[in-house]
Amino acid sequence: MTKKRILFIIGILLILYAVYNIIMLQASETYSNLENENLVNQAGFVPLLAAEEEILNDGNTNGNSQTGNQPDHISIPKINLDAPVEVARAVTTIIGEEEYIQYLVPEKYAAGYHENSAPLGEIGNTVISGHHNAYGEVFKNLYQLVEGDFINLFSEGKLYQYIITNVMIFEEKDQPLDVRLENARWILPSEDERITLVTCWPQDSNTHRLVIVAVPFSTAQSPSSQEICSQDELIKVNGQFFNEYMKVVYFSEYASEISTDQRQVIMDLYEIQGDVVELDDNYCQSSLKTNLVEYIKTRMLQTSFNQISYQGEEYRELMQLIDSYEDILESYFGTYEESTREEILHSFQSSMRFIPSSISTSIVAKNTEEKSLNVREKATANSRFLGSLSSGSSTIVIGKSLDGEWLLIPYKESLGWIKLSYTELNTPIEMIPEVLNQIVAQAEE
Repeated sequence: MTKKRILFIIGILLILYAVYNIIMLQASETYSNLENENLVNQAGFVPLLAAEEEILNDGNTNGNSQTGNQPDHISIPKINLDAPVEVARAVTTIIGEEEYIQYLVPEKYAAGYHENSAPLGEIGNTVISGHHNAYGEVFKNLYQLVEGDFINLFSEGKLYQYIITNVMIFEEKDQPLDVRLENARWILPSEDERITLVTCWPQDSNTHRLVIVAVPFSTAQSPSSQEICSQDELIKVNGQFFNEYMKVVYFSEYASEISTDQRQVIMDLYEIQGDVVELDDNYCQSSLKTNLVEYIKTRMLQTSFNQISYQGEEYRELMQLIDSYEDILESYFGTYEESTREEILHSFQSSMRFIPSSISTSIVAKNTEEKSLNVREKATANSRFLGSLSSGSSTIVIGKSLDGEWLLIPYKESLGWIKLSYTELNTPIEMIPEVLNQIVAQAEE
C-alpha cells in the first residue's frame, strides 16, 4: 500500500469522525433545546424540576396532611426577612416521554410553598422557594445564612421554629438533566421533619441553586435540657421572660415619651439585657431567650436613632425588624391578657423614676486627636472618605460596629463611621448599642 493511499484513508476516517461528532452535537442540542423549551422560565429563574412519580409518591406523608398547617408567613430576623408565604402551584413538564414537576414561584414579594410538600409540624419536607434578584427579591439575602441560624415560619399565627443544618450551592445552568434531577432531590419528600428553602445564586446571575435545610428547633435541643424542663419549669421561665419583655416595652416606648434622656434609657435597656442573659440556666426556653436578647438590641438601637430623630431608610428597616421580633415573641406571650400587661406597666411607672441627668442626655464621642478625624462610608479604613470631624469637636453616637472598633454617627443628613480609638466617650463602650449588619452595612461587599 502506497504512502499516498494510507494518508488518503486516514483523511477519510478523520472526516467521518468529524461528521459523527457534528451529528451527535446537533442531536444533543436538539434534546437540550427540547428540554429548555418545555421548562418554565420566570425572568431567568428556572425552578427546580423533579420526577412527578417521586413528588407524588402516595406512600409518603408529604402533601397528605389532615391538619392543614400550611405556612403563610416567614420571618428570618438575621437577614431582616419578613414576608408572606403563598402557594407555589405545581405544573407538569414533559421532557422526552417523562413527566416532571416544577413549581411557579410567586412573582412578587412573597415566598412560595410547594403545594405538594409537607405541612408544618409533621413528618416530611416542607419546601419553600423564592426569587433573589427579581419580582420583589424576597430571598435576596438568603445567602448570608449559615448553619445554626434560625428560621421562623407561621401558620395562622402559630409559630414553628427551625434551625439550619445544611447550606449548599449546586451548579444548575446548562447542566444535563441527570445533574439537575440530583440537585432537585432536596425538594423531594423526606422521612424526617424538615424545611427546605430554595433560591438562585449568585446575585448577578441564576447559574446556581442555593439550598438551605433546617430541622425543628425542638429536635436540636440536648436530651438533658428536655428532661430537666418540666411543664411547671417552662411556665415559670416563660413568666420571667415576659416580665423582662414588658420592661423593654416600658423603657423603649413609655419611658422614651416622658424623658428626653435617651442615653439613660439605652443604659436601662442594657441592664435588662444582662438580666435576661442570666435567666434560664437549664436552657428550657433557649430560643425565646435568644430572640428576646436580639429584640432588646433592636430597641436599644431604635432609642439611639431617636437621639437625632433620624427617619431614614435604615430606621425604617429597623422598625420592620422590631415588628418581626415582636411577632415571634408574642407567639410565646400571646396568652397574657391586655389587663395583665397594663397592670405590669403601671407597676413599672410607680416604681421607676427618671433622675434628670446634669451631664448629658445623649451618647457623645469627642475627637481627642490633634488633627481631624476621618469619617468613612463603611466601618473600614479603606472605605470611601465622606469628610472629617475637627480636632476637639464632639458628635452624637448612634452605635458601634460588630467588631467594636468603629462608631456610627450622624453626618451631613446621613450616616458615617469614625474610628473608636481616636475618641473619648461619655458612656461605657459595652452599653453603646450594636449596629446590626442587616440595618447598616459595615463592610465593603
